[in-house]
Amino acid sequence: MSIESANAAPPNFFVSIHIPKTGGTTLGQVLNQAFNYRVLMDYAPFDAYASCDPRIRAGRDFISSFFRGIHGHCNVRRHLDLFPDAQYISCVRHPVDRIISQYLHELNENSSEALFHKDIVEGRMSVVDFASITGVGGAMFRHLEGLEIEKYDLILITEALPVSLRLLQAKMRDLDLAKHFGSPIRLPVTNSHKQRKKIIEFDEKTRSEIYLRAPLDVEVYRRSVELFKEQARIHLG
Repeated sequence: MSIESANAAPPNFFVSIHIPKTGGTTLGQVLNQAFNYRVLMDYAPFDAYASCDPRIRAGRDFISSFFRGIHGHCNVRRHLDLFPDAQYISCVRHPVDRIISQYLHELNENSSEALFHKDIVEGRMSVVDFASITGVGGAMFRHLEGLEIEKYDLILITEALPVSLRLLQAKMRDLDLAKHFGSPIRLPVTNSHKQRKKIIEFDEKTRSEIYLRAPLDVEVYRRSVELFKEQARIHLG
C-alpha cells in the first residue's frame, strides 16, 4: 500500500477537473463559494498537466484537511495517486459546441493565453483546422484520461447544468446551493458569450466536419451522458 493510500483524504474531499469551455469556471465558483472559499484552485501549466505539483505533494495532509477540494485545468492523473479516495468530478459538453466555443475564445482573446489568436484572425486557421489539433478535438479525453468514465463520482453535463447541480448536491450532502444562490438557483455569470465582440455562426456542414475530427471526445460525451442519465434516475427519480 502506498503512503498516499495509507493516509487517505477525508471521504468528502473532491477533485474537480475543469475542461475548457464546459462551464468549469462557473462550477469552480459555485463550489468555492458554497464551501466558504475553501477550494484550492490548481490551474496547471500545459507541460505539467498530468504531473503532481511538488508543493501539493508536500502539503497533502494540510490541503486535504483544510480545503474541501481542488478545482482546475489538469489531467486527472495530476491528483489521482495523491488523493486516490477523493470524489472525482468534471463537466462535459457536446464536442462540437465546446470546440466552437474555444475557437471563438481564441478569436476574441488577444493575449499570451490565446495561442492561436493570430493564426485565426489572419485567416490561417479555420475552425475545422482548429478541431484537428489533438489537444482541442480531444480536449475532454485528454483531461479525463487516466480514470474510467464510469469511475468518476459525477460528470456534469453543460447542456443540463441545473439538473447536474441538483445531482451534485445529492452526491455532496453538505452542498447547500439554495443557501448561497437562492431558490430557484441563480448561478454566477462567468465567461459569457455575450462579452465576445466577434461571433461566428457555423453551418451544419462545418459542424459535421468538426464532429468528425473529435472521435475521442464524441465517445467521452456519449458515455458521460449515459452515466449521467442513470445517476439522475437513481438519485433524482
